[in-house]
Amino acid sequence: MRHGSARGCRPLTANHARRVFPRNMENGRHIPTWPVQMRLGDVQYEPGTDGGIEGVATLFQHRHSRRRGQPMGRGHHAEGTEQFRARGKHGIFPLVKIQGGTLTASLSGNNAKSETEPALDSSRARRLSQDTSKKRASQMGQRVVIPHNRELEFEYGVPDTLSPLIRRVVANNPGPFTFHGTGTYIVGRGEVAVIDPGPLDQDHVDAILKTTEGEKITHIIITHTHRDHSPNTQLLQPATGATTYGYGQHGKDRGLEIGTGTGDYDFIPDIHLKDGDVVEGNGWTLEAVHTPGHASNHLCFALKEENILFSGDQVMGWSTTVVSDPDGHMGSYIASCEKLLKRGEERYWPNHGTCIEDPQNYVTQLIAHRRDREEQITHWLGEGLETIATLVDEMYKGLDPRLYRGACRAVHAHLIHMVETDRALCDGKPTEESIYRPAS
Repeated sequence: MRHGSARGCRPLTANHARRVFPRNMENGRHIPTWPVQMRLGDVQYEPGTDGGIEGVATLFQHRHSRRRGQPMGRGHHAEGTEQFRARGKHGIFPLVKIQGGTLTASLSGNNAKSETEPALDSSRARRLSQDTSKKRASQMGQRVVIPHNRELEFEYGVPDTLSPLIRRVVANNPGPFTFHGTGTYIVGRGEVAVIDPGPLDQDHVDAILKTTEGEKITHIIITHTHRDHSPNTQLLQPATGATTYGYGQHGKDRGLEIGTGTGDYDFIPDIHLKDGDVVEGNGWTLEAVHTPGHASNHLCFALKEENILFSGDQVMGWSTTVVSDPDGHMGSYIASCEKLLKRGEERYWPNHGTCIEDPQNYVTQLIAHRRDREEQITHWLGEGLETIATLVDEMYKGLDPRLYRGACRAVHAHLIHMVETDRALCDGKPTEESIYRPAS
């Protein structure tokens, strides 16, 4: 099956949803567990960022998968009527009604009411909803709009040639934080490097070996040691004899004890890389760019011959990046984004989702989004909210309960950064259970 997103948002049949995402079915309804773009009447609305933890409505139409060469079908959700509201860029709007099994939506005339503005006509609403202005959203719930791209066509186990030097094979590990799955990159021809062999999965190793049949894998390069990126090294290296490269053991820079969190502590590279180190192969040159934040040992890799950046999970086109204590750090993440702004690569290839064609603008939006989040926290602390739980309840209205812990971790990461920079206060170490207050 080849998976991808077509333009616009079309219904999926229940059977199709079961086939593509069998674990995301409830009472016959397909319930996405990560953010997607959807078209609601005349308004395009993005309910989710932060790696899938800002979702507003959990029952909506998903632009997703189709078989190769077949159009998206016109299907129905389960019977029943449900009404949702969502806080959009310009206020709270009534969004979507599922009635008689059919998705409907309207946003025009008196049906489109804003807490902060008069009703919008549909053409103006469309323009506003698609606005990617860099201006900060207000403290009362407006958002920086990030121009995510969730269109990706691929087939599990089948390589896609992305450029003369780059091929990609996607691992079959879809989920709320991995999107379709981990993209493994193969760089070069003849003697090649593999970037991030993915989760522990023999089928994916077999796909990599089939793709490089008649060639030699000389390098295995790791962006960071999360379990969807590095564990397959333990299967791929014995099969190829390749040398492994990476920053170092998981969490070492943050002083983590082995076993803390969910990182891959088993991976220790043969060759340790630091910022600016260069790895060369047959016709390709990769520069390591240390970008801590998502993980303390995270590296991006610049391919000199094509002026592109393999951005790992630091910058992803389909969603914002999860930043979670103890190995993740929000201040480091923002600093790493600012570091990338000073570079000149023309295109980014992340491990999840498709390429980012305008990386300078996109990274600018990511930074603005993080700063906007901290402005929201500052506002709600000033309103008397004291705990992460109450902040999440206010900042993530209508959140899918399955993503609640992710939202708490994101707010916690922001608060750690704010306490460190004297913009918020708490007694003792900033934990998820701490009582927080504004700095002034």
